[in-house]
Amino acid sequence: MDDLFTPDEMVCYRDAQEVEELVRYYLTHDGERKAIAKRARRRVLASHTWQTRLTSLLATMREIYGLKKVNSP
Repeated sequence: MDDLFTPDEMVCYRDAQEVEELVRYYLTHDGERKAIAKRARRRVLASHTWQTRLTSLLATMREIYGLKKVNSP
């Protein structure tokens, strides 16, 4: 998660007990919860589209396997 999102774009828990605390907190802090969700959505739309993922995958495959870049028609 740390590689995909910044701390202000997600909420994570460390153990099962913390889940209940976080759920209770964010159910009573609508503004904060909605702001985190908005930032996360913005990140997903900007960085985690199929096109972005495939471009990254192809670049990694080229790096590992030495594949030549293919020009698009």
